[in-house]
Amino acid sequence: MKDDFAQELLEWDEHRFQKHSIQGRLRRARSLLRRKKIPETACELDRNVDALAARLGFGNIEQKIIHLAALVDEYPILGIFFEDTDDWNTHQNHTRIAIALDLDPSRILQALGPREGLRSSGLLKHLERDGFGLMPGLATALLQEQTDETQLFSGLFQSLPPSAFNLADFPHLQAHSRILTRLLTGAQQDQTQGVHILLHGAPGTGKTAYARALAAAMEWCVVEVRHEDAKQEPLEGNTRFQAFALCQQALAKQSQTLILFDEVEDVFGEPHPWFPLPPRHKAWTNHLLEQAKVPTVWITNRIDSIDPAYRRRFLYTLEFRNPPKRVRQKMLDAQMQSVELPEGQTARWAERSDLSPGRIQQASKIATLCRPESATESAELIEHIWSLHQSAQIPDAWTVFDPTLIESDTDLNSVLSSLQKHQNATLLFHGPSGTGKTAFARHLADRLGKTLYTRSPSDLLSKYVGGNEQNLAAAFREALGEILFLDEVDSFLQERAHAQHPWEISMVNELLQRMESFAGILILATNLPETLDRAIYRRMDLSIGFQPLGKAKRQYLWQQLLKVLEIPDASDYEQKIAGLAHLVPADLARVIRRHRFQPFREGKDLWQFLEQSETQRRRGALQEVGFTAHLTC
Repeated sequence: MKDDFAQELLEWDEHRFQKHSIQGRLRRARSLLRRKKIPETACELDRNVDALAARLGFGNIEQKIIHLAALVDEYPILGIFFEDTDDWNTHQNHTRIAIALDLDPSRILQALGPREGLRSSGLLKHLERDGFGLMPGLATALLQEQTDETQLFSGLFQSLPPSAFNLADFPHLQAHSRILTRLLTGAQQDQTQGVHILLHGAPGTGKTAYARALAAAMEWCVVEVRHEDAKQEPLEGNTRFQAFALCQQALAKQSQTLILFDEVEDVFGEPHPWFPLPPRHKAWTNHLLEQAKVPTVWITNRIDSIDPAYRRRFLYTLEFRNPPKRVRQKMLDAQMQSVELPEGQTARWAERSDLSPGRIQQASKIATLCRPESATESAELIEHIWSLHQSAQIPDAWTVFDPTLIESDTDLNSVLSSLQKHQNATLLFHGPSGTGKTAFARHLADRLGKTLYTRSPSDLLSKYVGGNEQNLAAAFREALGEILFLDEVDSFLQERAHAQHPWEISMVNELLQRMESFAGILILATNLPETLDRAIYRRMDLSIGFQPLGKAKRQYLWQQLLKVLEIPDASDYEQKIAGLAHLVPADLARVIRRHRFQPFREGKDLWQFLEQSETQRRRGALQEVGFTAHLTC
C-alpha cells in the first residue's frame, strides 16, 4: 500500500496513520465519504445497484459488495486500501471487504464463493489476481443516470437490429438451417443448458449475417457480446469473457434469445510461448460453458486457433466457405440493385469463386457512395476494388463454353446428365495441354451450379514436413460439396514403386484416403496418365480422354474465327487448316489475345499464325495451359 498517498487521502499525519489499524483507516475513509457527500451520484448508484441486483437475482449482501466495488474503482480514498493485494491470502481479502462493510467475514466469504453469482457472473474482477473491483466500465455505468437497466450493460453487450439478410439468402445451407432451427427450438422448450454453436470460416463469408438471419427466422432476439466499450476502446479477452458470463446471467430468464460472440479467438485461443494469453482457469471456463442457460453462437475465422479443450464444448460446428455460383448470382442481383451496370454484368461476376458476401456488400457500398456516371464506370470501379485482393481462383477470362470445340473419347453431354443426378463422383481428365480439360471442368461447375476449386502443384506442395498432406486435406475440406479440380497431378501422384522420396508415397496415400470419403465431385487432370499410381485408377468413376481437334472440328474452328475476327472469305485455306493435326481449342484463346494487340487482317495472316503454333507444338516447345477466351472482341 502506498502509505504516503493513503495518509494524504485520509487527511492524517504519519503518527495518526500508523496508530490506526486497517479497520480504523477504512472507517475513516467511509466517514470522509459521508461528510463530503462523495459521491454526488450516490442516489444514482443506489438505484442502479438495486436494478442490477433485481435483474441478476442478488440479495442484500451482494448489493453491498457491488456498491463498495463501484466506489473502490472510482474513488482513490477507498481504492488505496485494495491495491497491492499480491501478498494477501483469500482470508485477508474477504476480511478487508468485511471491515469496509461492517459485516461478518464469513458472510463475505460465502457471497464470494466460486460458484456464487458474484463470481460466476463475471461482475467482479478475479480477486486474488486483479484485486477487488468490478469488471471494466461497469462502475462508471453504475454511477451515471440510466434510463433503464439495459443501459447498464450497453458497454458490454447489446441487442442487434434485424438482419438485412434472411435464410433465403443462404440456400446452400438449407440443411444446416433446418437442423439448427430445430436444435434451438428444442433447447428452449427443454431449457437445456450448454447449447453452443460454432461458425468458422474466412472473413466475409457471411457467418455473422447467417447467425442473425437464423435468429430472425425464429423471431428471436440477438444479443452481441461487444468487442469495444462505450468509449470505443477495445475490450480484452478476459473482459469479453466476463461480459459473456454477465450476459448469460442477465438473460437467463429471457426466452427466445440468442447470444452472439464474434472473434472467439480472443477468449478460446490456444496459447503460444510467443503470444501468451491472459490466464484463465479451464475448469471454471468449462463449468460456465456447461451451465450456460442461453444458447450461444460463437464465430471465428480460424478454428485451429481454438484450444481443443474448448473446441469439444461446441454442440454443432459449421464451416463457411464462399457461396456457390447460384447464390453469388442472387447476392449480386440483390446488392447491386441501386448500382447501374452493363447488361449481364452480375452474371459474369457470379463466375468468380473468390467473391464472398462481405466483398459483394463492400463493393456495392463503395459504388453507391462514389456515384459513377455510367454503367461502364460502375463496373470498372467494382472490378478495381476486387482486384486489390485478387485470388488465385479467379480465371484470367471467362468463356462461353462451346462443346463442339472439344474432342473427347466420351459423350460429354452424357457425363453432364449423369452428374446432375449423382453429384458425388471421381473423374480423371487426361490428354495433351490445351485440349479443354480445365474448360470442361468450368463448364460442369457452371451447369451444376457449383463452385470450382482449382489447385495446382504449387498450391499443394510444401517444403515443410507434413505440409503436403495438410495442404491436400485443406483443399478437400474447402471444396466439400462442390467441385475440386486438381491439375497436373502427374507432378505428385506418380507410381509409388518408382518413388525417390518419402513424401511422394505419403502424398499418394493421403489422396487415396481423401478420395474415399470426399462428398463432392473430384476431378484429376493430367497430360501423362500412364505415370499415375495404379491405385488411383481403381478409385475412378470415369476416365475421359481429351485429344487435339479432328478434321471436322478444325474446319469448324476456322469458320468461327473468320466470323468473330471479321476476316473476309478465306476458303482457300480451309483445306490447309484440315491438315493441322495438332490444333487444339487453346489456339482459340491464343488467336483472340494476339488479335487484341495485332489484329489479323487477312486469312493468310491467321493461317500463318496457326501453322506456326502447330510447328512449335510438334517440336514440344509450346506449352499450353488451357483455353479461356470470349468469342467476341
